[in-house]
Amino acid sequence: MNKEFTMGKPLQFDFMFTNNSEYSLDLRDVLLRKLTKTNMWPVTVYSNAFREDNFIFTTTSVRLNGHIFIFGDYFEEDWLEIFFDRLRDLRALKKWNSRTRFILFVPYFNDIKISEFAKQIFGEMWSILRSINVVLLMLDMRHSASENNMLKRTNDLRTGKRLEMYTWFPFVDGNCEEVKEIKLIGKYGLVDFIAISKIEVFPTKLTLEFGGCNVNVRPFGMEPYIIIKNYTDIYGQVFYDDIGLGTQILKLFAEKHNLTITIVNPTFALRGDSVFDIFSDVENGVIDFIVGLVPLMDFTLVYSDCSVPYMRESVRLQIPCPNPIPKVKRVISIFTVPSWFMLGFVYLIVSLTMWIISNIMKTWNFEPDCFRKVADSLYNSWAILLGVSVTELPTSPYVRFLFIIYVSYCFAMTTVFGAFFTTFLIEPGYDRGFKSYEEMNNQGIEYGSLDLVDQIIQISDNEEHLRMKSKIDCSYITGCVERAMFEKNLAVLTGSNFPYFLALKHGVTDVNRVVCFLDTVFDVYVPIAMHVGNPLLPLLDRHIRQCVEAGVGEKFWSEVKHLLQLEAKRKYSENEMYFVFGLNHLGPVFILLLCGYSLSILVFVLEIIVGKFIFCR
Repeated sequence: MNKEFTMGKPLQFDFMFTNNSEYSLDLRDVLLRKLTKTNMWPVTVYSNAFREDNFIFTTTSVRLNGHIFIFGDYFEEDWLEIFFDRLRDLRALKKWNSRTRFILFVPYFNDIKISEFAKQIFGEMWSILRSINVVLLMLDMRHSASENNMLKRTNDLRTGKRLEMYTWFPFVDGNCEEVKEIKLIGKYGLVDFIAISKIEVFPTKLTLEFGGCNVNVRPFGMEPYIIIKNYTDIYGQVFYDDIGLGTQILKLFAEKHNLTITIVNPTFALRGDSVFDIFSDVENGVIDFIVGLVPLMDFTLVYSDCSVPYMRESVRLQIPCPNPIPKVKRVISIFTVPSWFMLGFVYLIVSLTMWIISNIMKTWNFEPDCFRKVADSLYNSWAILLGVSVTELPTSPYVRFLFIIYVSYCFAMTTVFGAFFTTFLIEPGYDRGFKSYEEMNNQGIEYGSLDLVDQIIQISDNEEHLRMKSKIDCSYITGCVERAMFEKNLAVLTGSNFPYFLALKHGVTDVNRVVCFLDTVFDVYVPIAMHVGNPLLPLLDRHIRQCVEAGVGEKFWSEVKHLLQLEAKRKYSENEMYFVFGLNHLGPVFILLLCGYSLSILVFVLEIIVGKFIFCR
């Protein structure tokens, strides 16, 4: 005991007796007296004799260092099921130590096949607890079955090799998914204290070579967290492969330690029932590892053991990106409405002023006829505004002074307009975009709801997205994210890497033009989940740390991005930043020219009508 259990850490004694017989009481007294005489262990005692149907076992909040089961001299027919139920009760404890050590003390009074019995015990403890630190002590009581007193039985057992010690080693000798081979540590008499003290009861059980044992891996989530490929063999059986980051790390681990990986039943739906189904398979031993979108959170740790994280992910609200502004609209909006009104006002004021001054100067014959009529003055002022020649230059100093000021003003305005005009023809810019949930509600943007993510967010303080008025189900999130990117009428909570992956898959070169986020709801770390107590966890943790330090994650994302760029089909046509300037980009110019021609024709027709009307009078 001193060698195998750390002094000062608590031990749990389970006395699996069907009643409080004299034998069971004597055994308890002898063991506890001997244990506490020379050692200082906090001890908790549990007796199966007091078990009730509604009994729920609770223990100290300190994790146990060891667990010792003492079985009685006779059992009910279902005593093994009672023992296995006890193991399930232990596993359900929040403070359960999945690395604890077990000693099972089983006296037997009839001839039994010990090897089969030990396999059954070890097999169930592997299935329920994934425990490998188990020692089975079989005490031969067949020649003392008639004795009723514990002390007399002990005296009878002082001679002969009556104590047999058994254990087992996982991932060797065919002990892969079930226990097939056990190991006899030795046979001893109860007085062989020196021989027993030299035994290494809990040797190192794991080697670095696992003999090709199979482990089942179930991917969960969506791309790029899992990237599933499937193929069918000649017998019509479908096989899966996953090239996601989590499975790639597991494959490197399996290659290092000679394990065989089998991908089973990939799950893409982010629903609560899917999560329950996956963790039920882990608990029942159907699958060994869960990879993909496995968040390191409280509910994950309740039902599984998790490795150290190999990736950090941010859950963010993806929103529609700003739409490109139409080129014609952008050209018209070069100047604001007040600027256009001011330009027209200056044009009219200058035209009327030059007409008035020209008529005043007519008395002294200083000014030619080109500015003495209102129509001529408006025409020449318009020509100056457009940067074309006037019919005749003014001669009087007053008109010339006003003419020079107006020409300078028009030159400045047309230069600014021309510079922005050319720029906006090439890159017209984008709308303001959404800045708040209220703006999206006002524009009728729907919210893509994920039941699983919404349940996780309930434990956080960020619940603003729940105020979105219109909601749709996005359990299969791929279509919702594509709709948010390309149709721009949906907002959805998603991992930050997923939209970028889809955008590259659709051939988008400038991803930031179709992938936009409003805010980060929460950050989460992504580990690999496994059965509680899985002995491979320490080795896998060390392997993941080495992979992270070596940059396996960065290499993976770089390769995925390059592969997507090679395989992408150009399904989305975007306005790129630079392109060859052609006639199709001059569409707004021809539209303005057409408007100018139409206005000129209208003015010409009105001039003819007005001229004929005046001539007739």
